[in-house]
Amino acid sequence: MPSSARFARTFLTFVYCFALLLPAVEASGQSNAQSKEDSIQNPPPVLVDMVKIEGGAELNADEQASIKRSLQGEIAHSDWLDRLKANATRQLQNDGFLNAVSDPKVESTTVVGGKDHVVVSIVLTLGPRYSIQSVWWTGSSIFSTTQLDNLSLLKVGDVFRPSALSASNLLIRQAYADRGYIDAILTPQIRTDSKQAKVDLYLEVAEGHKSEAKKQLPCKRVSVEEVRNAPYTPSPTYDPKSDAQLQLARAQLEAQRTRKRLLLIVGGEWCGWCRVLEQTFQRNPALVEFRDTHFVLLHIDLSDQSAAECALKDYPKPPGVPFIYVLDSTGALIATDDTKGWESGDGYDSSRIEEFLKKW
Repeated sequence: MPSSARFARTFLTFVYCFALLLPAVEASGQSNAQSKEDSIQNPPPVLVDMVKIEGGAELNADEQASIKRSLQGEIAHSDWLDRLKANATRQLQNDGFLNAVSDPKVESTTVVGGKDHVVVSIVLTLGPRYSIQSVWWTGSSIFSTTQLDNLSLLKVGDVFRPSALSASNLLIRQAYADRGYIDAILTPQIRTDSKQAKVDLYLEVAEGHKSEAKKQLPCKRVSVEEVRNAPYTPSPTYDPKSDAQLQLARAQLEAQRTRKRLLLIVGGEWCGWCRVLEQTFQRNPALVEFRDTHFVLLHIDLSDQSAAECALKDYPKPPGVPFIYVLDSTGALIATDDTKGWESGDGYDSSRIEEFLKKW
């Protein structure tokens, strides 16, 4: 066979084989590209086994331990180190360290079972802890300055906590809504004195127009005898058939007897995140022990809206569920939380829940 014919035959054979292989090559390329895309969208989980703190001498032992606990655990995000930094900084600022800077670094990594087990060191630069020097109210014709001070959680001399400002905003707006001013807005201005580590708060109320008087709820009155005669039973979950008003009054009586706070959780079994919250407690016996040692626990089901509104008429309405109220033994509101700050991935971070409970 002439050499030119052999060359042509060899070339045609090569082309034919390449044509057969091309789909497989393309499929392999697509598979590899998809695999890379999946790995970006679903990064392998990182488990923070240990957190070491450098600096932060201004923190006491409990505050340092709280930060360490809140930063440990599993994180399933590609930017997990940035999230950890933001979490630490947010905690420090809410403890009054408004100029706080946190700088986390991975000290070591060990791969176990497909997870990166890491040890993180975090350098804290805190600066001074700020306290409230003054609180000024403007724009209110419905409530006096003294009344607004009593409604608010912001007290002169206390550590300035952004979370207390958010909770006070809810309380003030609810108080105006109860008077018919449903569009009332609270606008805060914060002025800081870095030399003295003080904060001046200027809180302007825009009342808006008063809406038509709403129909009063037909709430029943619970007598002292009914409360005393009602047996106290712990409330580990939601019960749509329970008498919310009577149960709340009875829980307050139990809080007085045991000298505990009252932890009130509103939601329902129909709420997915409510179930996740209960599961988080169930999987952490130490967290349950701490909760039950320091709090009387009460769940209020929102299935019967009118009954729940009667029970919660003295408190801000929950913007969503689950929603948390911390009350003292007299029923006075101490704090609220919408639990969003406790979320981590598809669940709740038990250390963040513990950190919240330990504040009260």
